[in-house]
Amino acid sequence: MSAPNTDIEKQEKRHAGPLIGMAGGVILALIFLGAMMFFLISDGESPRDDAATVQPGINTPVVPAD
Repeated sequence: MSAPNTDIEKQEKRHAGPLIGMAGGVILALIFLGAMMFFLISDGESPRDDAATVQPGINTPVVPAD
Protein backbone atom coordinates (compact mmCIF):
# COMPACT_ATOMS: atom_id res chain seq x y z
CA MET A 1 0.00 0.00 0.00
CA SER A 2 1.46 3.35 -0.97
CA ALA A 3 1.14 6.71 0.73
CA PRO A 4 -1.84 8.72 -0.55
CA ASN A 5 -0.13 12.13 -0.63
CA THR A 6 3.35 12.00 -2.09
CA ASP A 7 5.15 15.17 -3.06
CA ILE A 8 8.39 14.08 -4.70
CA GLU A 9 9.93 17.56 -4.69
CA LYS A 10 9.27 18.00 -0.95
CA GLN A 11 10.72 14.55 -0.22
CA GLU A 12 13.86 15.36 -2.23
CA LYS A 13 14.42 18.45 -0.09
CA ARG A 14 13.84 16.55 3.15
CA HIS A 15 16.24 13.75 2.25
CA ALA A 16 19.05 15.88 0.82
CA GLY A 17 20.86 16.39 4.17
CA PRO A 18 20.95 12.74 5.23
CA LEU A 19 22.01 11.62 1.74
CA ILE A 20 24.86 14.13 1.70
CA GLY A 21 25.89 12.93 5.16
CA MET A 22 25.92 9.29 4.08
CA ALA A 23 27.92 10.13 0.96
CA GLY A 24 30.40 12.07 3.11
CA GLY A 25 30.75 9.08 5.45
CA VAL A 26 31.46 6.74 2.56
CA ILE A 27 34.04 9.14 1.12
CA LEU A 28 35.73 9.49 4.52
CA ALA A 29 35.84 5.70 4.93
CA LEU A 30 37.42 5.34 1.47
CA ILE A 31 40.04 7.96 2.37
CA PHE A 32 40.90 6.07 5.57
CA LEU A 33 41.04 2.78 3.66
CA GLY A 34 43.34 4.29 1.05
CA ALA A 35 45.63 5.74 3.74
CA MET A 36 45.77 2.39 5.54
CA MET A 37 46.61 0.55 2.32
CA PHE A 38 49.29 3.12 1.46
CA PHE A 39 51.01 2.73 4.83
CA LEU A 40 50.79 -1.07 4.75
CA ILE A 41 52.16 -1.34 1.23
CA SER A 42 54.87 1.28 1.67
CA ASP A 43 56.16 -0.47 4.83
CA GLY A 44 56.69 -3.72 2.95
CA GLU A 45 58.68 -6.65 4.26
CA SER A 46 61.91 -4.77 5.02
CA PRO A 47 63.12 -4.59 8.63
CA ARG A 48 63.08 -1.21 10.32
CA ASP A 49 66.73 -1.32 11.48
CA ASP A 50 69.82 -3.53 11.42
CA ALA A 51 69.11 -4.95 14.88
CA ALA A 52 65.96 -6.58 13.53
CA THR A 53 67.86 -8.84 11.12
CA VAL A 54 68.30 -12.43 12.23
CA GLN A 55 71.70 -14.03 11.86
CA PRO A 56 71.66 -17.83 12.13
CA GLY A 57 73.67 -19.10 15.07
CA ILE A 58 73.93 -15.69 16.73
CA ASN A 59 70.36 -14.57 17.34
CA THR A 60 68.70 -17.98 17.14
CA PRO A 61 69.06 -20.73 19.71
CA VAL A 62 71.03 -23.78 18.65
CA VAL A 63 68.95 -26.96 18.83
CA PRO A 64 70.98 -30.18 18.92
CA ALA A 65 70.07 -32.73 16.27
CA ASP A 66 68.85 -36.13 17.48
